[in-house]
Amino acid sequence: MRLPLLTSLMACFLASSPEPPQLPSGTARVTIDGEHLVVNGEEVVGFRQLEVDPVDAVDPLLRDALQGAPAVWLPLPADTAWYRVRKVVGSAEAAGVPAVWLSTEGSPPRVQEGPARGVGLKMSCRGGPMAFTDVVPRVTMSLQRSADGIWGIATASFLPVIDGRPTDGLPARCIQPRSCSDLYTGPAADACEAGRRGEPAPSRVSLGGDVGCLLPLLRQEGDLAMWDRELPAVLKHLGLSSEMPVVVSPEARIRYDVVVAALAGFDVAGLPVPSLGKPLVEGNDGAPLCTAEVRSAEALELATARYAGSLMRQEDG
Repeated sequence: MRLPLLTSLMACFLASSPEPPQLPSGTARVTIDGEHLVVNGEEVVGFRQLEVDPVDAVDPLLRDALQGAPAVWLPLPADTAWYRVRKVVGSAEAAGVPAVWLSTEGSPPRVQEGPARGVGLKMSCRGGPMAFTDVVPRVTMSLQRSADGIWGIATASFLPVIDGRPTDGLPARCIQPRSCSDLYTGPAADACEAGRRGEPAPSRVSLGGDVGCLLPLLRQEGDLAMWDRELPAVLKHLGLSSEMPVVVSPEARIRYDVVVAALAGFDVAGLPVPSLGKPLVEGNDGAPLCTAEVRSAEALELATARYAGSLMRQEDG
C-alpha cells in the first residue's frame, strides 16, 4: 500500500500553523542519500547497519556525528521507515542534543520532539502508605499498520500523583486512602464513590474519537489530510491536558510523514508535543475494531474518578 504525502496537502496544513522556527547556528541537518543517512553532507551510516537492530534507539556512529550540535533537523522523505528516523532521534538524545526538529523533505522545521514526561516508579512503601493528591491518565498513542492501512489507537492508564509526580508500580497497600469529596465534585464524585463501593474500575481504558479509534484509517492517497484536520479536535474533545504524560509509539516501519502529522496534531491543539517511545514490532493481522470505551473528556474524567475510588476501596478493605 502506498500513501504518498502530497506537497499540496501538507501546504494546506502548514498554512494554519505557526511560522517555522529559526534554528540555531550549527544545527545538524540529517538527510538521506541512497542507502545512507547523511549529517551535514557527510555519509555516516548505511541502512543495512541500522537494520541489525531496528528497535534499538541509538547508533554509535550517529551519536558521535551529532555530538555538540545545538539542534538536529530531519527533513526526510515522507515514506522513510520510522525505525530509521528513530535511530537519529535516539542518537541525538544520547549525544545530549537539546532539540530535535522533524519535517518532511521540502518543508521547513515543523515540530520539535517533546521531552519525556517524568513518571515516578515506586515498588514498595517501607515507610508506610503514601498519600496521593490526584489521579491522572498516562496516555500512550500507538501508530500501527497492516494491509488495510495505517491507524492510531490510544490508551490511558491511571496513575496516582504522589509527591507531585504521577507514580507507577505501587501495590494498593502502599496508597493511603482519602475521601472522594476531597478530590471530586458532581458526577465525578459519584463515580469515585462507585469505584469505592466495588463497582468495576479498570486501571486502563481505550481512547477514541467518533470513529471509535483515535483516528480514521489511512487507506489511500490523501487520507493523511484527515489526521491533519481531525487530530487536534479529537485531542481537545478528550480533554487531554499538559498535566497528562503522553508518549507516541509508532511501529518500526510506519511512514515518517504519519509520525510528523501525529506529533504536530498535539502542537496545533495547544498541548505539549509527546515524547517518542521505542518503535513497536509489527504483528497486527488486520485493521482495529475501533471500540474505544472513552470518547469524551467527561467519560475520561469519570473513568479516572472511578479508578481513584477503587484505590480507596482496596485500602479500606
